[in-house]
Amino acid sequence: MSRKVSNELTNPDAARPRAGLHHGPGALLLASTLLLPVAAGAAIFTVSSTNDSGAGSLRKAITDAEAAAGADEIRFNLGASCSTTGR
Repeated sequence: MSRKVSNELTNPDAARPRAGLHHGPGALLLASTLLLPVAAGAAIFTVSSTNDSGAGSLRKAITDAEAAAGADEIRFNLGASCSTTGR
């Protein structure tokens, strides 16, 4: 009975590291998705008020984001004087 043994001595190519990256197109797609901070065409809504409704409120930003197509981003610009409390 004989077995094939593949190691550095019998197969010199087995010990050589491959040159360059050999990843499929899926890896490139994943990397480009993770590296893009905001998807192209995404809308950005800014919360600039602590009011319950109206322009600049979180409620208005959520309503506008739900009405817009695609992934959107809600940013907060309330200034240093704003504080929040949990109930």
